[in-house]
Amino acid sequence: MKVKGIVTSGRGEGKKFLSMEEYLNIFYREFNLKPYPGTLNVKVSKDIFNKIKSIGNKIEGFYKNGKYFGGFFYLKGRIKNIPVLVIIPELTRHEDIIEIVSEEHLRSLLKLKDGDFIIIEVYD
Repeated sequence: MKVKGIVTSGRGEGKKFLSMEEYLNIFYREFNLKPYPGTLNVKVSKDIFNKIKSIGNKIEGFYKNGKYFGGFFYLKGRIKNIPVLVIIPELTRHEDIIEIVSEEHLRSLLKLKDGDFIIIEVYD
């Protein structure tokens, strides 16, 4: 499936979470992936958002010091032959933003800026 969207800035939450040892361990254990500490946020239609969430696989969250850190729904994919994970955090407030996880800093590598159109090939 090809997912079309618009690159948008986030609030820096992806960097915070992808720097946590527990999430790093999940990405390494489940996907043999050492993620760049941050995500590429892509605005998509609500229909696409809901479809990804409904067909995506789920990684469960965890507790740390009595606080719950949510899991996420994911599909594997690629952008211009760069392997990526398309994720939707379990605890997101968004209804139209997907997050892209990669070992690369995608904004730099692909010379992306807010407002750029992007196509992500996703598969299960």
